[in-house]
Amino acid sequence: MGHLTEEEFESLKQQEGTRNAIHHDLGAMSTQTARLHKAYVKLEEDAEKFRQKLVDKYGKINVELKDGSFEVVKEEEENKE
Repeated sequence: MGHLTEEEFESLKQQEGTRNAIHHDLGAMSTQTARLHKAYVKLEEDAEKFRQKLVDKYGKINVELKDGSFEVVKEEEENKE
C-alpha cells in the first residue's frame, strides 16, 4: 500500500476541513435565513394588525414617522350624478 507525502496529506486534510466548514456555514446560513423569513412574516402580520387598530381609532391617516403626527386621509367623493 502506498502513502501520500506529508505535504500532500496535509493539503488534503486542509481541503477537507475547509469543505466541512463551508458545509457547516451554508447550513447555518440556511437556518438563519429561514428564521429571519419567519420573523419578517410575523412582523408584517403584527404590523397589519396594528395598522388596523389605528384605522379603527383614527380612521384612515398618514403618519409622520419623524414625530408621530398624522393627517386624516380625505377620501375622494364619488360622482354624485
